[in-house]
Amino acid sequence: MWWILGLMAVLALPVRPDVPVDELLTRYAPAPSQFKEVWGMEVHYRDQGRGLPVILLHGLGSSLHTWEGWTKSLLAAGGYRVISVDMPGWGLTGPDPQKRYRIEDQVAFLDALADSLGLQQFVIGGNSMGGWFSWNYAVTHPNRLKGLILVDAAGLMREATELEAQAASKRPAILQLNNGVPGKNYLRQATPRFIYKGIVKQVYVNDELVTRDLVTRYYLLMRREGNRQAFLDRASQRKGSNSRHAELAQLQVPTLIIWGSQDPWIPLSHGRQFQELIAGSVLVEFEHLGHVPMEEDPANTVVPVLGFLGGLK
Repeated sequence: MWWILGLMAVLALPVRPDVPVDELLTRYAPAPSQFKEVWGMEVHYRDQGRGLPVILLHGLGSSLHTWEGWTKSLLAAGGYRVISVDMPGWGLTGPDPQKRYRIEDQVAFLDALADSLGLQQFVIGGNSMGGWFSWNYAVTHPNRLKGLILVDAAGLMREATELEAQAASKRPAILQLNNGVPGKNYLRQATPRFIYKGIVKQVYVNDELVTRDLVTRYYLLMRREGNRQAFLDRASQRKGSNSRHAELAQLQVPTLIIWGSQDPWIPLSHGRQFQELIAGSVLVEFEHLGHVPMEEDPANTVVPVLGFLGGLK
């Protein structure tokens, strides 16, 4: 009996309530943050600069803050309108009241967002999950895009290799808890901070860059009211989404692919396959970086982006 009580005590340690969005606004939504109603949600976004519009989409468990380094460089260069957004179910945007989280839903949401911002043609780019949304948008609405940027993008369905199996095994075990009802109920209430620190250290190569403030941002925004439930709702809908990677072979949108060679979650082989599938695409590899290269080393990773975007003007 004593060990059962001990286990219950351990499991109770990371249990934390949702954080009301109002408590997070001062810290994570200062100017130039804005909120716009799209699909019945108050969408958190930043819209800065003038010129070629560039929409940037974050990855799983992240937020628009992941693009701050690139945004500063693009604004300093001039000639760009940089738009970053917290996607439905993440960051300060929070959950979709209608629980629309399939890939097709995210593409439709992005189209609605672009319309609401008055965009005719633009560049879209994303990291990881955001990259998955980006290339699906590209194959659905190629005529609206002037360019596509994929940063360690997810969603490439292919036969698993030993390397990919190893990468999958490195993903946090907590992400597997949503496979059963007990695990789902636990994840609705438990967000261990130490797990988030471990996750950030996994996606970064240089542990010295994993600061307390960085971990706290990931941790608190995941606890934004409704986000943990949205994570579970999204996971339950993944099998209902159609894979469209075969359509990448017909894509004629100028494409830049950036990859951290030490990505432990999505191996570099995926980046090379994206390059093979998308005619004329360019792949730039960064040997010293992992899954979030644009956040870990924005100064170096933005250099090929500036070159790519300059060619689109």
